[in-house]
Amino acid sequence: MSCCPTPCDPAHEPLPSALDNFIDHFFGEVTKSCVDGKVVWVLPCSLDTGITGFPRLENEGLACYFKRVIELIATGGGAQGPTGPTGYTGPAGSPGPVGGVGPTGYTGPAGPAGAGSTQLVTPTGTVNGSNLVFTLPVSTSGATVFINGLQVLRTGYTVSGTTLTFVVAPETGDRVEALIW
Repeated sequence: MSCCPTPCDPAHEPLPSALDNFIDHFFGEVTKSCVDGKVVWVLPCSLDTGITGFPRLENEGLACYFKRVIELIATGGGAQGPTGPTGYTGPAGSPGPVGGVGPTGYTGPAGPAGAGSTQLVTPTGTVNGSNLVFTLPVSTSGATVFINGLQVLRTGYTVSGTTLTFVVAPETGDRVEALIW
């Protein structure tokens, strides 16, 4: 169906003059001609193929094309140019202020009172699974005892002077040590 009266006459195209004026101002002088009984507008620019980086879709009207391009640009889509060179790195800024002192942390319970230096020793005695009494090299007021590197509970032995007495005898091959003070 033709949009023009017969015969086709571009000067009498049924298009409001305000739209015609807008198109002329927007694109420049638009040339109109008749093709197959329809008025065809020829734009004075290359928008028939689209803006570089934003090709026009087949059969896409100009209004739809411009709307799509504007939306692509607004949302960061579409063509992206090459990355530019890295800019100048400025001098380092001055350090910021030092923060305040934080709150004092929890103070734990006091440890046992020390009686001078400590010494790790190997008590003498037979390690055979039945011997309960061993001798320390020096008289001591306290000791922590280890069998094979594992600490023995304080209820598992007693110390008096140079004598270490176990509640249960160490087994044959066990390594007995005492930290004395």
